[in-house]
Amino acid sequence: MTANTGLMVLTAALIVVTAYYAWTVRRVLRGVEELAAATREMVETASRNQTLALAPQVDCRTVNLPGPQAEAAEPATGGMVSETTITNVGPHRVRLSRVRLETDTEGEHVRRFLTHWLEPGAREIVRIPFGKAARTKVLVHLEDLAGQSHVVVAESGARPAS
Repeated sequence: MTANTGLMVLTAALIVVTAYYAWTVRRVLRGVEELAAATREMVETASRNQTLALAPQVDCRTVNLPGPQAEAAEPATGGMVSETTITNVGPHRVRLSRVRLETDTEGEHVRRFLTHWLEPGAREIVRIPFGKAARTKVLVHLEDLAGQSHVVVAESGARPAS
């Protein structure tokens, strides 16, 4: 066996070993990528479940009533009051940050709360005066225990008989 033949055999063995090493590394890398994708999916699922578990569960109902002194009320106010009852029906406390009333004629009226927490089973009644409007919409802004913001549109109840 000559030196050139020995060198060729050694080079071929080195090429085979390098190719096997590259193939093995590529397989391990694919496995790590699959593991990372599965971990990402598990984290997203766990985060979604936690968010759903902490999401506020509230019952919001709104009734538009004539103001207490409809005759004495200024024409600008129209003598109407939107009365929204917010009840925490979930197992966690909820931060009530603000209640917004939107009307088709006057735009938006806001009543803000700084740090008002509703404990489970607690109820808050919010009254917002407004002028005559054909349509109103009440949006209740809440935060859960994780600090995530949520907006609930209050259900409009029937107008009580006068």
